[in-house]
Amino acid sequence: MDKKFRLRDGLSATLPPLLFGIGVIALWELWTIITKADPRLFPPPSDVANAFIEDPSLYIRNAKTTAIEMVLGFGVGAVVGIALGLLVTYSKPLRRAVYPWLVISQTIPIPAVAAVLVTWFGFSILPK
Repeated sequence: MDKKFRLRDGLSATLPPLLFGIGVIALWELWTIITKADPRLFPPPSDVANAFIEDPSLYIRNAKTTAIEMVLGFGVGAVVGIALGLLVTYSKPLRRAVYPWLVISQTIPIPAVAAVLVTWFGFSILPK
């Protein structure tokens, strides 16, 4: 009896996110067909799956590059963030000068910041 309830609880926890994910992928595929979106900018999921089947090494190489850039970015961000945080915490004049700007910066949407950073630095690991 206990096993039956665990199975039901497992399905009730797993099924909704799984169905939602399938629905999102189906709508994505449908949207690309209906709008005739440029596949270079917004490829349909079926094209992505076919490309993965044809050349999985491409995805593995790019996943490796992404992982390296992610770890480097996190490391640099953590070091700079902690250093600046300590400076702002222990320096009252610096805190009074910088803190209002930090608060204002939190009102800017992250996608807008991302677009500006891509424009400034480009897509490669080294800046333009």
